[in-house]
Amino acid sequence: MNKINLLFLILMCMSFLTSCNVDTDEIKSYQDIDLSEKSTSYWSLGKCRELLINQNELYVVFKTTSKISKSVQWIVEPRPASNVSNIEESNLYMEAFIPEGELSKIPNVYYKSRVVTEIGDDYMQNVGISIFCSVKLKSGTSVSWLRTVASEYYLEDVQKYSTLPRWYSFKCTNKTPFDALEILNILYETGKVEKVQPFFIQKDNAIISPLD
Repeated sequence: MNKINLLFLILMCMSFLTSCNVDTDEIKSYQDIDLSEKSTSYWSLGKCRELLINQNELYVVFKTTSKISKSVQWIVEPRPASNVSNIEESNLYMEAFIPEGELSKIPNVYYKSRVVTEIGDDYMQNVGISIFCSVKLKSGTSVSWLRTVASEYYLEDVQKYSTLPRWYSFKCTNKTPFDALEILNILYETGKVEKVQPFFIQKDNAIISPLD
């Protein structure tokens, strides 16, 4: 490869990387996120795991006090939120799976994520990305660092697992600029986190986590 072609290749790579950057200063809430650009993989429990994005469905958590249009077409109808037990008064929140085009009919959305297909060794299943997630800090990384990052991204309820050394859980809020999977990728890329683990919500209301 001659020098001109090599220079062209370098410039192309730089252009691609620049186009992938997200300016978090311009993102105020989940309503501002272009979910089609979210990651389809994450580094969990020492392994890179792939997720296939469902381009037509969303998982949402919203307040029951919202006035929901009767014309909403539900994929899975609203039910008490299975993964928000410590968000204020949990009975005020519902979760549902909806077509992407129905989102504008649901006010007061607290959290939303793309529905993805989780690919296991011998199974595939469509799931929502839960509001909760967990990380294992590297030896030498202090929890104060995690709390600082949590404050920056409006994450709440940083809690230590009593039986799992250096593992901590936390949750996204309606001010967090990304869904939980993207937050985990950001944390892992700092080099201060050893492992990450999202929690998934099945359409039958089950929560999936290898840490249970």
